[in-house]
Amino acid sequence: TLLSAWGWGWVRTLEKVVERNIPLVIFGTGVQPLDFHWKGMGRVTEKNKKLLKRIVEKAELVGVRGPQSLKTLREVGCENRIEIVGDLSLSYPVRRIKKSEGLIGINFGKTNNVLFGNSDRKVFEEVRKICLYLKENGFEVRLFSVWIEDNALQRELSKSLELKFEKFRKVDGTLNFMGKFEVVVGEKLHSIIFSSILSIPFFSLAY
Repeated sequence: TLLSAWGWGWVRTLEKVVERNIPLVIFGTGVQPLDFHWKGMGRVTEKNKKLLKRIVEKAELVGVRGPQSLKTLREVGCENRIEIVGDLSLSYPVRRIKKSEGLIGINFGKTNNVLFGNSDRKVFEEVRKICLYLKENGFEVRLFSVWIEDNALQRELSKSLELKFEKFRKVDGTLNFMGKFEVVVGEKLHSIIFSSILSIPFFSLAY
């Protein structure tokens, strides 16, 4: 999710692109809802809304990830043609990998406590219970990360329960080890997207 009305990150880069009249195409990105906010990362203001509108209306083509992204752009006043093209990672070509029977992949991580319940530590404890239950019932559990910022929490849990942990790699490497999972329990969006690419049944932890 690269676009927002927070006035930080990629929006500042794109502001320079627009100022220099460099041709711009927006294709497959998400847009943060106006009521969603990461602590310490800017804030929604009328000035930042206008900046986002100016960037989007300067683009020669705009394709966003989903209806929520389209809704947000309309809310900041974008009137140009905007298409919903989906998440482009779903089109990633992969080879089929033989599944390992009873191998369950589990993904969770850091949100800076911006989630239902406002506590990453609470999620940690609940995931720990899931892992214990699966181990006690004869399943092999493998923790895995799809974002480097999630590695610390996953490594902590892997040590406490003596579980294997797959840290984030490049996309091909991540798909290679995920392809062996029989089922995935995932918190982060791309753990679920990668599961879809690999035709792995999954449980998504909405947060």
